[in-house]
Parts: sequence; structure tokens; C-alpha cells
Amino acid sequence: MSEAAVSLLLSPLSLYSWLASTLLRLVLSVPPLVLSSLHHSLLLLLALPWCVASVSTSLLLTCLQVALYLLHLALVVGAVAILTLTQLKMADGDSADEKVLYRHKKLERRHANTRLRMVGRSAVQRE
Repeated sequence: MSEAAVSLLLSPLSLYSWLASTLLRLVLSVPPLVLSSLHHSLLLLLALPWCVASVSTSLLLTCLQVALYLLHLALVVGAVAILTLTQLKMADGDSADEKVLYRHKKLERRHANTRLRMVGRSAVQRE
């Protein structure tokens, strides 16, 4: 029986049928393999623009955030500079007003002293 099985399996008809069935399986399995590889390649090709768009959007939002930060920084520095200059100008104005008042008081004292001297001289002259 084993000789009959071996002779049947090794017969040209059996070998041809095995070869034919193997080739048929290979031919039938190639299109799904090709489609599967194309499917993954297509997904990768479609994923590339999505990745580029995602990275570009992230970069754009980061640049926008940095620009807003710099604008905020410029506004704060400008406001501090304006307030500082205004305080310095007010301080200069106050000191200028104080100087004017000091000079005015000094002149009034001189006039008062001059009047006292004049009054004192006229009183001395009257005696």
C-alpha cells in the first residue's frame, strides 16, 4: 500500500497537479498581497500630507504664540517706559515749581528786608 501511495504521489500526473495547484494558489494570492501592500502604501501616502499639515499647523500656532508674547512684552515695556517718563517729568515739574516758589519767596524776603531797611532808615532820618 505504501508503494502504491508513493508511486501515485510520484507519478507525473500527481506532480503536475501539485505544481498546478501550488501555482494556482500563488497566482490567486498575489493580487491580495499586491492590494494589501498598495493599501498600506496608499495610507502612508495619505498620511504624509496629514503629518505635514499637522506639523505646519503646530509651527504656525507656535509662531503666533511667540508673536503675541512679544507684542505683550512690547506693550508692557512701553507702558512702563511711559509711566516712568511721566513720573520723571512730573518730578522735574515739581522740582521746577519748587524752584520757582523758592525764588519767589527769596525775592519776597529781599523786598521785605529792603522795605524794613528803608523803613528803618526813614525812621532814623526822622529822628
